[in-house]
Amino acid sequence: MAINKGKALKIVLESSLRFKKNLENKNLMFIFSSNSKFEKIEVAFTKDSFLHLTGLVIDKDRLSAKNFYKKSTKKRLSTREFEFKEDGTTDLKLSVLKKMMNIHKDARYIGNYNNSRPFLVTDTLAGDKFSVIGFQEYDTGVKPNTLLKEDISELSNNVKSIVIILRKNIKDNNYSEISYCKTGLDSSNLLQKLNINYIKEVDEVLEEVAATKIKKVKQTRT
Repeated sequence: MAINKGKALKIVLESSLRFKKNLENKNLMFIFSSNSKFEKIEVAFTKDSFLHLTGLVIDKDRLSAKNFYKKSTKKRLSTREFEFKEDGTTDLKLSVLKKMMNIHKDARYIGNYNNSRPFLVTDTLAGDKFSVIGFQEYDTGVKPNTLLKEDISELSNNVKSIVIILRKNIKDNNYSEISYCKTGLDSSNLLQKLNINYIKEVDEVLEEVAATKIKKVKQTRT
């Protein structure tokens, strides 16, 4: 069923509050397994990121992306201030927008974009088999630039499993929270170890954590 502007407004207002609570001015670090090794990518969510995820079009001479977000969180946005994209993708984005405001704990896979969509420009995708957020590198860091209601395996040829997601305030130097940890990893001292190494020795730290977990399992069995 097509989403009308009234329904779209409701979705945007509710999603903006989730964005504010979970992602506004936050860094996420996705740590994922690749060929028996661990890799990482850090992304940043800022106030102007939210508009990109909605699929809506605004008159930028009258309303900036930041003000669009601000008005949304204060429930002051009106249906007169946005339009749907003519390509029909807005409905698809809005149908998964609220869900993806929990990417900090729900993302399970990550991969490089395979350029399979002629009009889609992005670099890295993170999400699941139903929806993904695309990230692109800017001068200010890696930030979200799109949201898609698609299976990540259709958009990436090298999908990898996320093992840990860390979250922190952008202004902070160290990560303060493990928002997701794959079952089987002992995360009890992970943050301390990672922050001591300032995330530079992530491979060694995670291998140590994984080995500790394996050792504990073996000891339990004997």
